[in-house]
Amino acid sequence: MREVSYNLNTRLLGRKIFCYKSTGSTNDIARLLARRGIEEGGVVFAENQTSARGRRQRRWVCQEGGLYMSVILRPPESANNLAGFYLLSSVALALAIRKVSSLDCFIKWPNDIMINGGKAAGILAEAEIRDEKTEFLILGIGVNVNLSSDNLPPGSATLLDESGIRYSRVELAKEILRELEKQYFLFKEEGIKPVIEKWYELSRSIGSRISINTGKDLTTGMAVGLDEESGALLLRKDSGLIEKIMSAEDI
Repeated sequence: MREVSYNLNTRLLGRKIFCYKSTGSTNDIARLLARRGIEEGGVVFAENQTSARGRRQRRWVCQEGGLYMSVILRPPESANNLAGFYLLSSVALALAIRKVSSLDCFIKWPNDIMINGGKAAGILAEAEIRDEKTEFLILGIGVNVNLSSDNLPPGSATLLDESGIRYSRVELAKEILRELEKQYFLFKEEGIKPVIEKWYELSRSIGSRISINTGKDLTTGMAVGLDEESGALLLRKDSGLIEKIMSAEDI
């Protein structure tokens, strides 16, 4: 994956790249590097992960042929809300997959990229916060590229299965970094509103009745939009009350 740096043409992301044949978790490696002072934009790649995880410590099955990467960001001090970063990173990931594969993927709130009803990619954002200041943010990205969904958990999709084409993971990684940088700069310069507008174009969650597991309880309602200040999901419950959901699982 070191070929990613060739003709990448980014200003920030990918200036330093770390590659591993196998590791426990690229997010864990990226966290150690960030704590050691690695500059913003550093990226960790691995051919395989033995302890990959998704949200709420759920196991993410990794096999050779997938794309597994983590990006180190150092956002403004006030940006300690992960919701906005889930939005911008899911927008970037969906746009990159569409550009490289031409597959009609879409975003399922909060962080899944879906193709024909199956999960093809996911994002895990983890922040290190000290004294209410965000020291750094790690964006972990996993994409099922050139592998068969027969060997993945039920409900999975892969780019290979959906198109019959084997894709260059290097080119996909480049496009993800380009799109992620574009959305990150936009977020820092103009705030969350333009990111939300693009997210609406790429998502099919709004207008759907969904059940949300917040980790404490299960709540059901209609997804009616996103909060324009925080990026939180606006869920209209059966009582008519609209609740802001910052972090949860759409089940």
